Amino acid sequence: MVDQQGIGFDKHVRLEHNPRWYLFFLIYISGKLESQLSGQEKYVKERVWPAAGKQSYDWIPRECTDSIQESAQEDDGLAKVDERVLGLEGKVDSVTASLARIEAVLSKLAPEEEAPAERANGS
Repeated sequence: MVDQQGIGFDKHVRLEHNPRWYLFFLIYISGKLESQLSGQEKYVKERVWPAAGKQSYDWIPRECTDSIQESAQEDDGLAKVDERVLGLEGKVDSVTASLARIEAVLSKLAPEEEAPAERANGS
């Protein structure tokens, strides 16, 4: 998924999911008192070192990185632009059709108005 988005896996690991950061985080929360943990820290600590049961690593983000989310947001933005362009094209078509009708009506009226003017000029 990361390679498909064009940022490259190595850059992804180095900048977004560096394993050392997770290790440092685990070392950090392992040394804190329970009463000093934030809600997120407590959530992770309970999964990595559960009182009972099996360890869980579902707290580690999967297929959810800043670069993928940014790409998805860009795609959403492009889709919105496409929608607006299509809407504007429809409005332009409508205005063009209205102008054609107005021109047709005016062209029918113009010869009738020119005739009296031509008579006044002596034609």
